Amino acid sequence: RYNAVIEIWTNAKDRIQAKLMKSLDKTNPIFMMSDSGARGNASNFTQLAGMRGLMAAPSGKIIELPITSS
Repeated sequence: RYNAVIEIWTNAKDRIQAKLMKSLDKTNPIFMMSDSGARGNASNFTQLAGMRGLMAAPSGKIIELPITSS
């Protein structure tokens, strides 16, 4: 069950990231920074605009419930 939950949330974050990057215009400064690698990457912007995602506990185990908003 644990692995299935982690996989579902990982896939959800990947879909959100793909839609976020697809929705940005090619001349958008955020898209250009991410696409060029100058500042950050798509995952960083997904965390800001979409969802933070899965986090690890101090023990190193991934927590099943992701952070979806701040």
